[in-house]
Amino acid sequence: LSAETRKGLTEAAKIGLHCGGKPPYGFRLNQDKYLEIDETTAPAVKQIFKMYLADMGYTAILDWLEQHGYRTAKGNPFSKGSIYSILHNEKYAGVYVYDKAASKDENGRRNSHKYKDNYIRVEGGCPALITPEEFAAAQKKLKDRSDAKQNYSTKHYYPLNGKVWNSDGSVRYSGCVNHSNGKKYYQYRCVESGIPSVNADALEEAVFFAMRT
Repeated sequence: LSAETRKGLTEAAKIGLHCGGKPPYGFRLNQDKYLEIDETTAPAVKQIFKMYLADMGYTAILDWLEQHGYRTAKGNPFSKGSIYSILHNEKYAGVYVYDKAASKDENGRRNSHKYKDNYIRVEGGCPALITPEEFAAAQKKLKDRSDAKQNYSTKHYYPLNGKVWNSDGSVRYSGCVNHSNGKKYYQYRCVESGIPSVNADALEEAVFFAMRT
Protein backbone atom coordinates (compact mmCIF):
# COMPACT_ATOMS: atom_id res chain seq x y z
CA LEU A 1 0.00 0.00 0.00
CA SER A 2 2.84 2.34 0.85
CA ALA A 3 4.58 1.61 -2.46
CA GLU A 4 1.37 2.21 -4.42
CA THR A 5 0.74 5.48 -2.59
CA ARG A 6 4.27 6.65 -3.32
CA LYS A 7 3.89 5.66 -6.97
CA GLY A 8 0.68 7.68 -7.22
CA LEU A 9 2.32 10.76 -5.67
CA THR A 10 5.29 10.42 -8.02
CA GLU A 11 3.07 10.26 -11.10
CA ALA A 12 1.05 13.25 -9.88
CA ALA A 13 4.22 15.26 -9.27
CA LYS A 14 5.43 14.57 -12.81
CA ILE A 15 2.49 16.59 -14.16
CA GLY A 16 2.91 19.37 -11.62
CA LEU A 17 0.17 18.43 -9.16
CA HIS A 18 0.83 19.61 -5.61
CA CYS A 19 1.40 16.53 -3.48
CA GLY A 20 0.56 17.61 0.03
CA GLY A 21 1.55 20.20 2.57
CA LYS A 22 1.22 23.95 2.31
CA PRO A 23 2.16 25.51 -1.04
CA PRO A 24 5.34 27.60 -1.02
CA TYR A 25 4.97 31.22 0.05
CA GLY A 26 3.83 33.28 -2.94
CA PHE A 27 1.70 30.46 -4.35
CA ARG A 28 -1.76 29.05 -3.71
CA LEU A 29 -3.59 26.00 -5.00
CA ASN A 30 -6.36 26.19 -7.57
CA GLN A 31 -9.34 23.83 -7.53
CA ASP A 32 -7.40 21.24 -9.55
CA LYS A 33 -4.49 21.15 -7.03
CA TYR A 34 -2.05 22.99 -9.26
CA LEU A 35 0.11 25.84 -8.01
CA GLU A 36 -0.87 29.33 -9.09
CA ILE A 37 0.53 32.72 -8.16
CA ASP A 38 -0.89 34.33 -5.04
CA GLU A 39 -1.02 38.02 -5.93
CA THR A 40 -1.13 38.95 -2.24
CA THR A 41 2.16 37.33 -1.21
CA ALA A 42 4.04 36.95 -4.52
CA PRO A 43 5.32 40.58 -4.44
CA ALA A 44 7.21 39.76 -1.24
CA VAL A 45 9.02 36.85 -2.91
CA LYS A 46 9.94 38.99 -5.91
CA GLN A 47 11.26 41.70 -3.60
CA ILE A 48 13.35 39.21 -1.63
CA PHE A 49 15.17 38.11 -4.79
CA LYS A 50 15.48 41.69 -6.03
CA MET A 51 17.05 42.93 -2.80
CA TYR A 52 19.35 39.92 -2.44
CA LEU A 53 20.64 40.32 -6.00
CA ALA A 54 21.25 44.01 -5.22
CA ASP A 55 23.66 42.89 -2.46
CA MET A 56 21.31 43.76 0.37
CA GLY A 57 21.65 41.55 3.43
CA TYR A 58 19.07 39.48 5.25
CA THR A 59 18.52 42.18 7.87
CA ALA A 60 17.57 44.76 5.25
CA ILE A 61 15.22 42.25 3.60
CA LEU A 62 13.60 41.37 6.92
CA ASP A 63 13.15 45.07 7.71
CA TRP A 64 11.41 45.64 4.37
CA LEU A 65 9.07 42.69 4.91
CA GLU A 66 8.23 43.92 8.40
CA GLN A 67 7.61 47.49 7.24
CA HIS A 68 5.24 46.30 4.51
CA GLY A 69 3.29 43.97 6.80
CA TYR A 70 4.31 40.64 5.30
CA ARG A 71 4.13 37.52 7.48
CA THR A 72 4.85 33.85 6.87
CA ALA A 73 2.05 31.39 6.08
CA LYS A 74 1.77 30.75 9.83
CA GLY A 75 1.39 34.46 10.56
CA ASN A 76 4.85 34.86 12.09
CA PRO A 77 7.54 37.42 11.22
CA PHE A 78 10.03 36.22 8.62
CA SER A 79 13.38 34.89 9.82
CA LYS A 80 16.79 34.54 8.27
CA GLY A 81 16.06 30.82 7.77
CA SER A 82 12.81 31.47 5.91
CA ILE A 83 14.57 33.92 3.57
CA TYR A 84 17.29 31.33 2.96
CA SER A 85 14.68 28.70 2.07
CA ILE A 86 12.90 31.02 -0.35
CA LEU A 87 16.15 31.88 -2.13
CA HIS A 88 16.86 28.16 -2.65
CA ASN A 89 13.37 27.19 -3.89
CA GLU A 90 13.51 26.48 -7.62
CA LYS A 91 9.71 26.60 -7.91
CA TYR A 92 9.96 30.40 -7.98
CA ALA A 93 11.74 30.08 -11.33
CA GLY A 94 8.93 27.90 -12.72
CA VAL A 95 10.58 24.53 -12.05
CA TYR A 96 8.37 22.09 -10.15
CA VAL A 97 10.42 19.84 -7.86
CA TYR A 98 9.27 16.98 -5.66
CA ASP A 99 10.92 14.58 -3.21
CA LYS A 100 14.15 16.59 -3.28
CA ALA A 101 15.29 16.52 0.36
CA ALA A 102 17.56 13.67 1.39
CA SER A 103 16.24 10.95 3.68
CA LYS A 104 16.69 11.11 7.43
CA ASP A 105 20.04 10.04 8.83
CA GLU A 106 20.63 7.15 11.23
CA ASN A 107 19.61 9.41 14.14
CA GLY A 108 16.28 10.25 12.54
CA ARG A 109 17.28 13.81 11.65
CA ARG A 110 16.63 15.37 8.26
CA ASN A 111 18.83 18.01 6.66
CA SER A 112 16.47 20.04 4.45
CA HIS A 113 19.47 21.52 2.59
CA LYS A 114 20.89 18.12 1.59
CA TYR A 115 19.35 16.81 -1.62
CA LYS A 116 18.90 13.45 -3.30
CA ASP A 117 20.84 12.63 -6.46
CA ASN A 118 17.59 11.81 -8.27
CA TYR A 119 14.35 13.68 -7.69
CA ILE A 120 11.45 14.88 -9.80
CA ARG A 121 12.18 18.13 -11.61
CA VAL A 122 9.73 19.51 -14.20
CA GLU A 123 10.74 22.58 -16.21
CA GLY A 124 7.72 24.86 -16.56
CA GLY A 125 5.80 22.70 -14.09
CA CYS A 126 4.52 25.71 -12.16
CA PRO A 127 4.16 29.48 -12.71
CA ALA A 128 7.34 31.55 -12.38
CA LEU A 129 7.72 34.53 -10.07
CA ILE A 130 11.26 35.30 -11.23
CA THR A 131 13.28 34.47 -14.33
CA PRO A 132 15.61 31.45 -14.53
CA GLU A 133 18.49 33.91 -14.94
CA GLU A 134 17.59 35.66 -11.68
CA PHE A 135 17.36 32.35 -9.85
CA ALA A 136 20.72 31.21 -11.23
CA ALA A 137 22.32 34.51 -10.19
CA ALA A 138 20.93 34.11 -6.68
CA GLN A 139 22.30 30.56 -6.43
CA LYS A 140 25.74 31.74 -7.53
CA LYS A 141 25.71 34.49 -4.94
CA LEU A 142 24.61 32.05 -2.22
CA LYS A 143 27.40 29.64 -3.16
CA ASP A 144 30.03 32.38 -3.36
CA ARG A 145 29.11 33.63 0.10
CA SER A 146 29.12 30.10 1.49
CA ASP A 147 32.53 29.38 -0.03
CA ALA A 148 33.89 32.65 1.33
CA LYS A 149 32.80 31.72 4.85
CA GLN A 150 34.34 28.24 4.58
CA ASN A 151 37.64 29.65 3.34
CA TYR A 152 37.77 32.29 6.03
CA SER A 153 40.56 32.08 8.58
CA THR A 154 39.86 29.76 11.50
CA LYS A 155 40.68 32.64 13.83
CA HIS A 156 37.39 34.49 13.59
CA TYR A 157 37.14 38.20 14.31
CA TYR A 158 34.21 39.34 16.47
CA PRO A 159 33.82 43.11 16.02
CA LEU A 160 31.18 43.34 18.76
CA ASN A 161 33.12 41.30 21.29
CA GLY A 162 32.60 42.80 24.74
CA LYS A 163 30.15 45.39 23.42
CA VAL A 164 26.95 43.31 23.74
CA TRP A 165 25.07 43.11 27.03
CA ASN A 166 21.88 41.49 28.26
CA SER A 167 18.68 43.51 28.70
CA ASP A 168 19.53 44.91 32.14
CA GLY A 169 23.21 45.50 31.36
CA SER A 170 24.51 43.10 33.98
CA VAL A 171 26.10 40.40 31.81
CA ARG A 172 28.36 40.80 28.80
CA TYR A 173 28.38 38.59 25.69
CA SER A 174 31.56 37.26 24.09
CA GLY A 175 32.22 35.83 20.65
CA CYS A 176 32.50 32.07 20.31
CA VAL A 177 32.12 29.29 17.76
CA ASN A 178 29.72 26.35 18.06
CA HIS A 179 30.51 23.15 16.13
CA SER A 180 27.50 21.13 14.95
CA ASN A 181 27.15 18.52 12.18
CA GLY A 182 30.61 19.32 10.88
CA LYS A 183 29.87 23.05 10.52
CA LYS A 184 30.92 26.13 12.44
CA TYR A 185 28.34 28.55 13.80
CA TYR A 186 29.69 31.88 15.03
CA GLN A 187 27.80 33.32 17.97
CA TYR A 188 27.88 35.80 20.80
CA ARG A 189 27.39 33.86 24.00
CA CYS A 190 26.61 34.92 27.54
CA VAL A 191 28.64 33.28 30.30
CA GLU A 192 25.50 32.97 32.40
CA SER A 193 23.61 29.72 31.78
CA GLY A 194 20.04 29.76 30.53
CA ILE A 195 20.49 32.82 28.32
CA PRO A 196 20.38 31.91 24.60
CA SER A 197 23.26 32.73 22.28
CA VAL A 198 22.91 35.19 19.40
CA ASN A 199 23.88 34.44 15.80
CA ALA A 200 26.98 36.52 15.09
CA ASP A 201 26.26 37.21 11.41
CA ALA A 202 22.69 38.37 12.10
CA LEU A 203 23.68 40.59 15.03
CA GLU A 204 26.64 42.20 13.25
CA GLU A 205 24.59 42.81 10.12
CA ALA A 206 21.80 44.42 12.15
CA VAL A 207 24.23 46.69 14.03
CA PHE A 208 26.15 47.74 10.92
CA PHE A 209 22.91 48.36 9.00
CA ALA A 210 21.68 50.59 11.84
CA MET A 211 24.98 52.50 11.82
CA ARG A 212 24.76 53.08 8.07
CA THR A 213 21.22 54.45 8.32
